Amino acid sequence: MTDKKIHHCSFCDRHKDEVKKLIVGDSVAICSECIDLCNQLMIDEENNIPIEPEHFYNNKFTNFNDLFS
Repeated sequence: MTDKKIHHCSFCDRHKDEVKKLIVGDSVAICSECIDLCNQLMIDEENNIPIEPEHFYNNKFTNFNDLFS
């Protein structure tokens, strides 16, 4: 494990003080809001609901393709 502390979500770049919970691994972190978004994406996919880029605008993603790279 690294000594470098992670204080931002690796996916949306929100600081730990901006989110409910930041789950930190060895070199990556994910916030509770990104987890909620991922859960919703999986539910939508399961229910055959199309995924539209506007779903991500309020989550600080600036480029839809960044989500899948």
